[in-house]
Amino acid sequence: MKSTSKRKALNFIVLAIVFGAGVGASAFIFYALSLSERVDKYADVATNEVTSQPINTDADASNLDEFPANNNQAQFSNLDDIEKLTGPFERNMALLSVLMQTEEDQLLFTLEQTKQLLRTTRVQTHAAILQRLVSFNPSRALSEALQFHPPRSYHLLTALFSEWAQVNLKDAISHATTLDDDRKRAALVGILQERTDLPISERREIAVQLGNEQIAINSIYMEKLSESIDAPGQLWNEIVEEAQNDAEQIEFLIQIAQIWVEKNGLDVLDQIFMSLDSSRLQTRVLNEVLREVAQRDPKGALQYTLQSDRIPYIELKRTVVAEWAKSEPKSALAAISSITQPGWRRSLTEQLVKSWATNQPLEILANLESVPEGFIELGVETAISHMTENSPQEAASIVSSIKEWGRAYRKVDAARTVIRHWLARDIDATLDWVLNDPGLVAQRSSLRTYVSFSLVAHDPERAMRFALRQPLGENETGPEASVILELARKDIDKALEYMSQVRDGPTKTKAYSRLVNELVRNGQTDRALTLEPQVPEYARDTYISYLVGGWLSNDPMGLFESLDQLPSADMASKAALYLLIKNRRGEYLTPKQNEIVTDFLNDEDTKELERSKMRALPRVVY
Repeated sequence: MKSTSKRKALNFIVLAIVFGAGVGASAFIFYALSLSERVDKYADVATNEVTSQPINTDADASNLDEFPANNNQAQFSNLDDIEKLTGPFERNMALLSVLMQTEEDQLLFTLEQTKQLLRTTRVQTHAAILQRLVSFNPSRALSEALQFHPPRSYHLLTALFSEWAQVNLKDAISHATTLDDDRKRAALVGILQERTDLPISERREIAVQLGNEQIAINSIYMEKLSESIDAPGQLWNEIVEEAQNDAEQIEFLIQIAQIWVEKNGLDVLDQIFMSLDSSRLQTRVLNEVLREVAQRDPKGALQYTLQSDRIPYIELKRTVVAEWAKSEPKSALAAISSITQPGWRRSLTEQLVKSWATNQPLEILANLESVPEGFIELGVETAISHMTENSPQEAASIVSSIKEWGRAYRKVDAARTVIRHWLARDIDATLDWVLNDPGLVAQRSSLRTYVSFSLVAHDPERAMRFALRQPLGENETGPEASVILELARKDIDKALEYMSQVRDGPTKTKAYSRLVNELVRNGQTDRALTLEPQVPEYARDTYISYLVGGWLSNDPMGLFESLDQLPSADMASKAALYLLIKNRRGEYLTPKQNEIVTDFLNDEDTKELERSKMRALPRVVY
């Protein structure tokens, strides 16, 4: 435990913009070479005559001293061969031993060569070259580093100024002040990373001069953490009161808390919790700590959050479950099922299913029998959505191949999920799948309608053309009715324009009913009334029912006051019928108004009103 904590503390010393371990290794080896006799092992690489003989790419750690003795820095034609060496240690030693014997002009040539490298090692290669160039011409090294684009230029500046801070600190600071904020920050990190020998006050002065004292504060705190690795609780108590009020130091507090918990166990979370002033901060710090603990002891982390009176926040429990689901979802599900509080049990099951489906979509689809029935739909929806976002073809293939997922989540629902995500990326491929995949025969009719109105968001005209091309069975409704509905929600004028293309029969009836419903819902009742004469006779009764039903729902008194202004007696009678049925308990109309409304009823609707009194209130379709 002790060694693990120490390693973690040292890792934390590398601040956010410091580049990875490879660059650090290069810098370390560079310094080490000047002090170690191991340089002699590679010296011949840099001192012999130039030849075209390549480095032996089969070399390994046991035969590095067999590198040809006739390759040197002037030609340096074998960077690719050095790149092929097995392991970063070999590559760094081979490269840096050459760089130590390289002059300024040759360094610049080598730098140009390394820009062609494709491997990720080119970052540390560039850094090592620029660090070496600092000893000859630091200003030129800075100029070369600035030619790279961020974020690489930030990494290189950190390495460069780390070296420059040793060569000439005053000069390094002076040049760093000329950089923009982000580059200045990178330079400051390099200076402070290297010059830990300076007094704390001087390091803070340098940071102030370069416009970011917080970097120095963080660096100093990290040193304290490294020095106090055996007593993280003591360091926490020393700084928590001040640090929790500084947003820049919260991450540092989280790191101390993580080490403290790793060293002393979850019981110290109570102390951490009580020492933080706000619930927001308590949740943030404990959330990160528990996330890490859950990676090695998820059962213990969940048990702690469930039993501790000081940890009431459901977010923390959900964090633990989300982490547990990544490694052992079934074990996590078993643990959750034993929770007695139904609210917690449901919330945590939901979190587990989401996390499981997101991280292991294929696994959850293959184990749906393990998922509680009420969460199967969530699991399949999440899994298919995640797969479609990453590989819609794979998701489509899986959906096509299944027979059915059962009542909780049907195959057609999964296919709709694929359509919803895939359309945004490839319309042609999505339509081809819906129309031609042999695994969707039973779902095809429904999916043609779904893809029609879904396509409206991407290409309304194409959506209408696609819908009109689909075949119709007897008394079947064409998908263009759904296109009209979706268009009416977004663009009433466009929907009205397309109405003339809708096929006659049930499709046109449904399209008009959906159109008038949107008109009335949006307060365009006058426009709906004006449109009524254009409606085919066979669709008129349905149209009127939707018109007066929607009007009644939105503005019953407005409908009452407009009875004598409606364009036809049939419409007025239907409106009166709906008003009287809705007013059965007298909520809207006075007895006198009720009599007025009754006078508008025709014989057929009068009989319907009487029949309605003998049965439950009919459902009015709006």
